[in-house]
Amino acid sequence: GLPASDWERFRLGFAPASRTSLKDYLVTKGARPADLVEAGLLIAPEDGGAPYDRFRDRIMFPIADGRGRIVSFGGRAMDPEARAKYLNGPETELFHKGRVLYGLPEARRLLAAAPPDAAPPLVVVEGYMDVIACHRAGIAAVAPLGTALTEEQMELLWRRHPEPTLCFDGDRAGRQAAFRALDRALPLLTPGRSFRFSVVEGGKDPDDVLREQGAAALRSQLSRTVGFAETLFRRELESEPLDTPERRAGLKARLRAAASRIADRDLQAAYRDDLLARFEAALPARAPSGPGSDFRGRGAGRGRSWIDPAPTSLGRSAARRLAAALDGPAAALMKHALADPACLDDHLESPFAAGGFGEPDLAGLAKEIIRLRLESEHLDSQGLARHLASIDFEVLLTDIDRAAAKSGAPFLKPDVSLEDARSQWSQAFARLSRLAALDEALSTAKGDLGGSLSMDAFSRLKGERDRLRRQIRNWQDEP
Repeated sequence: GLPASDWERFRLGFAPASRTSLKDYLVTKGARPADLVEAGLLIAPEDGGAPYDRFRDRIMFPIADGRGRIVSFGGRAMDPEARAKYLNGPETELFHKGRVLYGLPEARRLLAAAPPDAAPPLVVVEGYMDVIACHRAGIAAVAPLGTALTEEQMELLWRRHPEPTLCFDGDRAGRQAAFRALDRALPLLTPGRSFRFSVVEGGKDPDDVLREQGAAALRSQLSRTVGFAETLFRRELESEPLDTPERRAGLKARLRAAASRIADRDLQAAYRDDLLARFEAALPARAPSGPGSDFRGRGAGRGRSWIDPAPTSLGRSAARRLAAALDGPAAALMKHALADPACLDDHLESPFAAGGFGEPDLAGLAKEIIRLRLESEHLDSQGLARHLASIDFEVLLTDIDRAAAKSGAPFLKPDVSLEDARSQWSQAFARLSRLAALDEALSTAKGDLGGSLSMDAFSRLKGERDRLRRQIRNWQDEP
């Protein structure tokens, strides 16, 4: 999907499927096979056979050190059945994976080109194409080479930026990668050296966002970050239930222990105070619901997204506010979620779900349902209804019933089986989520026309948005 001009800019190439194409070419230029083996370009069989090309039938990405000198290569397989989708060169005298960051020379150039009064981010993403997407959007970005971020790579980052942004997927694997980075960075933190964390929405990666929504949307998404202390606190908060005094005391002990790992004494004390203040503020909101409640503490198996804002108190006046003109499709999604809370299980970390399915008047209710689903072993519709009524959501629930009844949503019809209703609800959720993303992309892209987003791309986005609106209004299947 890259224009030809970017092939040259990022020095991309191709390794033919032949076992000796590169070897034969370089030998004609005077190279010795033994040197090519040592450089990682050829593989020498253990049985003493003739060396052959390491990279075959792959798109090639040169890997450069901080000064722009090529020290190795990475290859992306063209064959979908290849054992390794991505393959990096081996460790050599020139190339040590844990000490090199892909894209660093271009990232340095972008940071240096920023206006003196600007504070551009330095973003760490997961792959070659994500780095290239960010650079095309004017964002300084790098990536580790198939391994967790090392201490040496963190030092490289801090030399260029006091607070780089680590961008991960929002799924379990992405969270685990972020938490590994937390643990590795914690002893190294000092005043003026930390990290922020970001998640690209909708299960996308930066390359997807750039191609589908444009540079402005990518910049907007990567600007939404959470600080190191907040991410660390949420990790510990969600690691086990808090339904007993012992477990709540255990959380406090883990927070103290985490702060104690920071080597800088002043920062260690500041983190201890900050984490314990967060503990005191969050604990009442996470306490059990009281006698007769159907909700019990849940462990970390379905933790809240580590990038979403922490839940705040609902506020009775806000909860009682009459939403006189609720959006029909959003109300229909909420109506089914109230009747079948399990339908939310695949979307508990979705900003679109937490935002009320695109309806701001439903955001507080949605966050409360997600909180309960995360924290309770058992959440049925009757227990949910009793709890919501007890915190003054009755008026809003009535408005949801009224708007949902007028929506014509097929998954709310009484003769639809639970299995079919869940399938139809999931399709509607995906469509409305995509519509919200397109609306945001079009809004941010208006100021980018004539830049990295062409009028044709803008028109395609608008056409897709308008088609989705019609389909949602008529509850149609995709053509």
